[in-house]
Amino acid sequence: MKPPPNWPAGVTPLRMDKACAAYFVGLTVSEFERQVADGRLPPPERIRNVDRWRTSALRQAVDPARSPEQDNRSDEELLAGLDHGDDRQTARH
Repeated sequence: MKPPPNWPAGVTPLRMDKACAAYFVGLTVSEFERQVADGRLPPPERIRNVDRWRTSALRQAVDPARSPEQDNRSDEELLAGLDHGDDRQTARH
């Protein structure tokens, strides 16, 4: 999904299509589909017969305790546990 030409740089959409949602959490589309199917990632919302994932729900699924003001972990560290399907804790910087 490409942003419109006048879309402000650095703005994240509130909802995303499947390909963008998979990219957002650092997964291939097929791995994203598997993790949605098994409940590790949230299901989409149906809007006008189109599936869309809430950005906030994806963030919450990746790291439920993450607070932008309090958490300095990188996205790679946050996704490490999700990619491997476990609940590993990562060290905070």
